[in-house]
Formats: sequence, C-alpha cells, structure tokens
Amino acid sequence: MNKRFSVLIFLFLFAASNLFAQTAQVKSFDPNYKRIFNNPTQDKNFYLLSMMQNLSDVRKTLNKNKVFKQLANQHADQSKIAVNCNNVKCYDDAFRFTDTEIETIAKELENSAKENNLSKLVENHLRPSGIFIRYDSRSNTELLVSAWRDAAKGVNHILDVFGLGRMHFIRTLIMSVSMLTEWNTKRF
Repeated sequence: MNKRFSVLIFLFLFAASNLFAQTAQVKSFDPNYKRIFNNPTQDKNFYLLSMMQNLSDVRKTLNKNKVFKQLANQHADQSKIAVNCNNVKCYDDAFRFTDTEIETIAKELENSAKENNLSKLVENHLRPSGIFIRYDSRSNTELLVSAWRDAAKGVNHILDVFGLGRMHFIRTLIMSVSMLTEWNTKRF
C-alpha cells in the first residue's frame, strides 16, 4: 500500500511538473517588443494580416497552401470583374470574406499552426506585441485562429461602414442617446 502511494505521488508530481514546464514555455506580452509598423493604419488595425504580408517566411508558408491559393485566386478574379462594374457591391464582393471562407481559413490555419514559420509568428510577434492579449491564455493555435477571425470580421466591418454605408453601431448609439435625452427632458 505504501509503495502504491509513493508511486502515485511520484506520477502526480511528474505530471504536474510537465504541465508547469509547458505553461512556462509560452511567451506572453513583452513590454520591450518593438511592433513592426510599415503602414501604421493597416498595422494597428490588422497586425496579424500585416505580419503575414511583411514576414517573408510566413508569406512563403501561406503561399504554399492550396486552399489559400484557391481563395486568393477567387478574390483576384472578383477584383478584375469589379474594375468593369459600376456598382460598389462588386468591390464589396471582391474584398469581403464570407462566413464559410472565414471558417475555411481558420481550419487551414489550425491545421498549419504547428509549422515552424506560423509557430514563430505567434511566439515572436503576436504574443509579445500585446495586441492579442485577450487571447493570452489560449494555445498558439487558438490565438492564431482567433486573431484571424478578428481580422476577417474587421475587414468586413470596414466594408459595411465605409463601403456600403451601413452604420449599425453609430445609428444605434445615436438613437440610444436621443431616447435617453428625450426621457430625461420628460422626467424633469
């Protein structure tokens, strides 16, 4: 009985030390990290996409992926069509990510996240930058996928507001403020 207890304690301590060692290996926000800003507006709003564009090793890894190539070609074809179209919807279609595309890319990033260049992207840039601090407790793969979803939804939001003139949030905010003002004037 005493040997079993000793073995169980040893196994527990071994497992716990491995767990803590793995947790300690994950880098987090580094206040000394210097963000790479080539195009400040783009880089601040879409740091993941900028890193994918600016880091040649990451770009090469992504360019080798057949699914990414296929989606890029589809969007390039839509861009060519948009040039001869007199409707803003054509440009919107060329640049907008569908929900299916967002999830397809998320799945491909999930499958490719262990590749050296993508792993280094997360460890050397995304985590230490602090831009994705809300995903800090997640694994590298989960952080990468979450950052991708944020970026894609951000692109779509910009297209909604500035391309199509849909200002849901601003209209809601204005309506809320006007209703509150009206309520306050009636109350007093």
